[in-house]
This record gives sequence, C-alpha cells and structure tokens, in this order.
Amino acid sequence: MDTEEGVEVVWNEVQFSERKNYKLQEEKVRAVFDNLIQLEHLNIVKFHKYWADVKENKARVI
Repeated sequence: MDTEEGVEVVWNEVQFSERKNYKLQEEKVRAVFDNLIQLEHLNIVKFHKYWADVKENKARVI
C-alpha cells in the first residue's frame, strides 16, 4: 500500500548473484527500466518507478 497516495501498488526486485555482476549491468538495467516506464500499452503492466539498492545488489520496480 502506498501510504502517501493511499493506493495499492505492486513492486518487484531484480536480484544479481554478485555485486560485481550488478555493477557491470547497472547501466543496462537503468536503460531498460527507463524504456519500460515510457511504454504504454493496454496489455502490458505499467511501470511507474524504479530505484537501485546498491547495498543489496537489487533494482526495485513499481
């Protein structure tokens, strides 16, 4: 639940096995998510936002 807007949201994580793998792929992951945020289609779930959690080697997506 989004406590600021009061709506339900779904979020997911992209996990990498090692920190170095995340660092190597970080720019590519950002580019993919930037493109997905811009995509609008009736049959595709809307991506709203993402952020990188470098400490846990994960990218998180809303």
